[in-house]
Amino acid sequence: MIALMNDQSVYFHRLMQNAEGKWQGHRTYESLKSKKKTRVSNRFEVRLNDTKQHILEELHQLPQGALPYTIEVSWISHDADTGKLLSEGDTLMGYHDRYLYRDSGYVTNRPIVSKIEMPSPDHMLIRTFYDGVTTLGDKTAAYEENFRWAGDHRLRTVLAWDKHHQLALMGQYIEHKLAA
Repeated sequence: MIALMNDQSVYFHRLMQNAEGKWQGHRTYESLKSKKKTRVSNRFEVRLNDTKQHILEELHQLPQGALPYTIEVSWISHDADTGKLLSEGDTLMGYHDRYLYRDSGYVTNRPIVSKIEMPSPDHMLIRTFYDGVTTLGDKTAAYEENFRWAGDHRLRTVLAWDKHHQLALMGQYIEHKLAA
């Protein structure tokens, strides 16, 4: 395992250890251009794994041993109003030197790298830049997630900008941990 080098890394790894388990969430998205609102309920599971680092290291051309472990997230999401299945799947992530490496992004199935800032032990900001991705009918160029933890509860806000740097999407998630 790689030695943790700074407070941000310590904060990140501690949050991931505490996040491991089953979660339930409710979120609302609103497209600022089309005014479309979507309410979603979801369940997801976070698992830490110390055998799959090579997948992300090869995918992102990282040196072997760069990732101490991977974070596996699986989910199922439904429209909160109709119960219709919206999505289900899983993704693999790994943290190294203030970057989150994923096998796919939230709004694309292509590998993606996000910049992480951890201003405090319970606050994480993730910034991701996309090229040619559509979210709720709008072209998305940048995506920002702001996480705040309070024990086994977290609030996540999402903002997405279009290629003209105009805010195109806003979202708010309220999530709580069901079990470790």
